Amino acid sequence: MALNLSFLNPLNWSYSRLKDGTHWYTIGNGDVNWELGDKLNCLLTNPVAFRCADIIADKLSQMKVVVDDDPEKPHPIKDLLENPNPFQSKQDFLKEYYYFKTAYGWVYQLPMKPSGFDYKIIYNLNPGKINYNNELFSTRLMGLREYDKASKEKQFKYLEQNQHAEFNINEVIAFYDIANGLSNDFLLKAPSRLNSIQKQLKNIDIVTEAKGRSMKRAGRWIVTGENTGQAIKVGLRTDEKADIETRLSTYGLAGSRNDIIATTAKDIKAHSLHVPANQLGFNESVEADAQIVREAFGVSREIYNLSTSGATYENQKEAKIGLIQDVVQVEGDDIVSSYKSFFGMEDANIKASFQHLPEMQYIENLKADKMLKISAAIRNISGTNVTEDELFQMAGIERQGNE
Repeated sequence: MALNLSFLNPLNWSYSRLKDGTHWYTIGNGDVNWELGDKLNCLLTNPVAFRCADIIADKLSQMKVVVDDDPEKPHPIKDLLENPNPFQSKQDFLKEYYYFKTAYGWVYQLPMKPSGFDYKIIYNLNPGKINYNNELFSTRLMGLREYDKASKEKQFKYLEQNQHAEFNINEVIAFYDIANGLSNDFLLKAPSRLNSIQKQLKNIDIVTEAKGRSMKRAGRWIVTGENTGQAIKVGLRTDEKADIETRLSTYGLAGSRNDIIATTAKDIKAHSLHVPANQLGFNESVEADAQIVREAFGVSREIYNLSTSGATYENQKEAKIGLIQDVVQVEGDDIVSSYKSFFGMEDANIKASFQHLPEMQYIENLKADKMLKISAAIRNISGTNVTEDELFQMAGIERQGNE
């Protein structure tokens, strides 16, 4: 029977010592100085962080695997990704992968061979449910002398719904958001990018709650006496107080009598308890923190802007193209290269492609316009036509595959 001491730790970091003397640690949420609870839940509930992650995850989920520059050519890795498991589509699988990897900083994928066939099923393992044996993974130099066998066969536990399974390190495909080994306690995980924006995420949550409390005060009033130069010495009788509250409620100054407070008065003056949001600076505060969050995800203001003023069509198109090329393509390349390494297909010509997305078609249109202008200029100057290859070369466009 395990001794669970997680209640002693406010960081949701758990430890158990089994009867056989082994020590197991949860590594999903054990980061020091993290105070916002489970990181996946934090990512899903913070409106700015969620939107940034969702923008990238949505693009990543539309990734296509291209074999030998032929989008239609089949391949086992392509088939596995198109139908990852009985419960998820490719889009669901890739979105879940990105959320796990971004929230915790790393994620393991478990390929499975049903009935001895080639890999047909693959799952994302939730990092928050993984435990490791501190005695087996006690140092980054683990298995130094027998690395190929000993270190790769070290096991970790996966706990879910009161059931657990044990897997060897060599059975999973590991993905890291930043770089593995930067964490002090475990080599095979990586820090979360959320660590760098913890204060901003907390600020956004605080402002959102404060704004909600402010809105609840709308329609609440304090009614007092107007001092016209002489002291008010006579207070309201009980029936007078009730009459004032009833009349003010009836006239629509508040939703009910509970929203009116009457005090001593001869001349009545009403004061609203609600402070306009523009005087509290809620929007400015959230926007300042949101900018830092966007930068952590690589999402520009032109793509996701909290203010009412939007970016121009051209700027937004260019920003989306930059996001796909600089962020989403990198994620796709990481997935494909890791699959090739795990399945022993390093020499295969397999690529992650996003050229079919509408934003990337915009680039193709720009290339076509450039080629038409060059061709027209050459005809006007020399009166001769150029070959197709010469036109591509002069336009600085690399031809690929069947393009």
